[in-house]
Amino acid sequence: MKTHNDYVRHLSELDSCDLPLAGGKAAALGEMMQAGFPVPPGFCLTTYAYRSFVGETGLAEDIIKGLGGVELHERFLAEPLPEGILAQLESAYRALEAEAVSVRSSSTAEDLPQASFAGQQDTFLNVQGLDDIVVSVRKCWASLWTSRVMEYRQRAGFSPEAVQMGVVIQSMVQADSAGVLFSANPVTGNRDQVVINASWGLGEAVVSGLVTPDTLTVDKAGGKILNASIAKKTIMTVRTKAGTDERPVPEAKQTAPVLSDAAIARLVELSKGVEAHENRPMDLEWAFAKDRLHLLQARPITALPEPLDEVETGGAHWSRLMLIERYPDPLTPYTASVMQRAFFQSFDRVFKLMGGRLLPGDRMIGIFFGLPYINVSLMGKSGVQTGNPLGQKENTAGKRRPGLWTLARVGGVLLRTHREWERLQTPFESFARQQNARTWEGASLKQLLKETRDQEPRIKPLLDNHANSIIAAELSLQMLNTLTRNWLGDEKGQLSTTLLSGLQGNMTVRTNHQLWKLARSVRDHAGLRAYLGNPPRKNWRSEILELEGGADFLGGLDRFLNTFGHRSPKYEFRHPSWARKPEQVLEMLHMYMDETIQDPAAGEQRQTAARKEAELRARAALPFWKRMVFNRVLSMAQTYFRLRENQQFYLMMMLPTQQRILEALGQYLVKAGCFDTPDDIYFLPQEKGVALARQILKPEPDSPGTILDARELVQKNRADMERYKRMNAPLHLGGEPVETGTSANITGIAASKGIARGPVRIILDPSGFRDLQPGEILVTPATTPAWTPLFGVAGGLITDFGGMLSHSGVVAREYGLPAVLGVGNATNTLKNGELVEIDGTTGSVRRLGEV
Repeated sequence: MKTHNDYVRHLSELDSCDLPLAGGKAAALGEMMQAGFPVPPGFCLTTYAYRSFVGETGLAEDIIKGLGGVELHERFLAEPLPEGILAQLESAYRALEAEAVSVRSSSTAEDLPQASFAGQQDTFLNVQGLDDIVVSVRKCWASLWTSRVMEYRQRAGFSPEAVQMGVVIQSMVQADSAGVLFSANPVTGNRDQVVINASWGLGEAVVSGLVTPDTLTVDKAGGKILNASIAKKTIMTVRTKAGTDERPVPEAKQTAPVLSDAAIARLVELSKGVEAHENRPMDLEWAFAKDRLHLLQARPITALPEPLDEVETGGAHWSRLMLIERYPDPLTPYTASVMQRAFFQSFDRVFKLMGGRLLPGDRMIGIFFGLPYINVSLMGKSGVQTGNPLGQKENTAGKRRPGLWTLARVGGVLLRTHREWERLQTPFESFARQQNARTWEGASLKQLLKETRDQEPRIKPLLDNHANSIIAAELSLQMLNTLTRNWLGDEKGQLSTTLLSGLQGNMTVRTNHQLWKLARSVRDHAGLRAYLGNPPRKNWRSEILELEGGADFLGGLDRFLNTFGHRSPKYEFRHPSWARKPEQVLEMLHMYMDETIQDPAAGEQRQTAARKEAELRARAALPFWKRMVFNRVLSMAQTYFRLRENQQFYLMMMLPTQQRILEALGQYLVKAGCFDTPDDIYFLPQEKGVALARQILKPEPDSPGTILDARELVQKNRADMERYKRMNAPLHLGGEPVETGTSANITGIAASKGIARGPVRIILDPSGFRDLQPGEILVTPATTPAWTPLFGVAGGLITDFGGMLSHSGVVAREYGLPAVLGVGNATNTLKNGELVEIDGTTGSVRRLGEV
């Protein structure tokens, strides 16, 4: 019979019921050992030992008094172990007969289903001798009282005096390879997949993030490897006389797979066994030592998302591909609700215009994981397809050709849309600039609600026109490709690419030209150049004003922001515009101060000359009647390529005003006790945020739960957003998955001709803009207009998503920047610093090794 008077328990004596006695880690390892899994032998210094230690040393009183942080932590390290604890510890250690041991914390609040505390408390490896074990034990106990752990524990809802700690001491596994394993996919939630991280040496390099491990996704039932990302592993944790150290991985092993197929199969079987025993998805740490597999840790996976196959798709096939360049990141609920109603509904209207059929309840665009997806099934049922100029399908059973009325409406889109935009643009631009000049501080809640209501009808006609322009650009591109292929032998589309380059009047090129000029204005002021060469500081404006040339520079910056400050690197209300956060502009100026960076307008002029020459050659090769058709189609394609790009400039003009209004609304809701911070406004759909504000104006006695409900919804939506950001959301839902892998050569869409060679620079978000060096190959998931200043610095461009019509392709052609788009997995496959050669004419990317 077990008693709680013992300071030591062997792992073989413990099971999951012993969490109060041994802590989470030790109880789990004991359970695994009793179930027959390969857990290294060891014992646990129990929570009774911990309680005796804090009681005899007076530390218990300090804990109750609320003493914490550095002072309490240091007290734990200074106090000696009582004789009774030391005697039992020494006896168990001698009986273990281990050359070296690992010493790990095992808190009673650790490795639980609702909170793992992973990495929050200490672990010591390759500990040798009793004296060092005693030191490590005290450090484990002390790690319970660091400021970081106390804050984590408080957020998780654990009271200080209720938490106690056991310490696990096991024979040290001299691992050849190690890592972690998840018996369900922790990103997608798929319970049918096992995800394995593996690296050379001890597992600490993986757990602590020192090394990028191999990552394998394996089908749990059949053992098929679904995806294998073999990383370059430069560091490994190894055993030394003094403990452990990080050492370079031998060059021959750096890019070699850590695990054989047989080892992978053994790990999958281990995961299945542990999961079946625990009846829930598990997070395991494992190691191989001379081909012997060891289970080092087992805990439930916390915050596991719902499986993707449980997402309600309505039986339809949904795809992100058409929208991913514009919306690569999850949208806040506020942005998603506005875009769903204002812009995405425009696609419903265009879809009907093109001959599509929408039944009640049908949606062309749906939001999953905070991301917009297009309903591909609806397009297929109605005969409307992207990449098909007239939505025309083969005349076979179950498929139909568009009628004459549909063709007439499509023709109307091509002939009318650009003229309608000319009528809408000028008054909207004038209104937007007036609104942006207003100050909304002091506006009443009633005024703010009125502005929120009134702005949408003003911008909706422009969004409808933009949706038409997207379709018109696609149709005219397809027609131009057909003509150049059939009449001019342009099989690879190189001529079409040239004919759609150098289209003067591009607002993105104009923006970047002015940015380049602003950077050049500081070239004669060494102090100012040096200041701008560093990341912006909090008081950057006042500090710049004190520098020679600073006043003139700030005047130029303000003029730039007055014209272009509504731009933002994301189509997201929450992300500040350049005007709201000018530091974003200062970061880009740093790149343009390099003397080798050319004026973007000069690149556009070179492309214009090449385009005009290509037009002359094409016209000379065609007879009169074909030339007339060619001229008309080319004119439409050029018009809509330029218009589609420029519309994005004007459609964002209201962003600074909208952000100020939302901030003011958020302030009112904070004062009313509805929100903790004004930023909470973005985590409610617009209609719920407006309803909450109206409740303040006119309280309804039958709605007592409104504020509480809003707070709970904000918290939930914030948590969902964090989960969505960590997810690698699928490109398709309800359809066939798109497989991606690694290879020596990568292919994509040839979007801007030319060959470029240089080192890779992967940039995932605007925080990485400053890292790009002249001549590097920019690799990114996708770009928005506010990313394009990087095009003047980069030597070439590779994107995961996009194509000829995408923003990336349009602007790359204006710059003459070689670009390969739509590669699908470049940001995961390529590595920073490796040398690649891209061919924007053929769409190929060759990996040439390290620089």
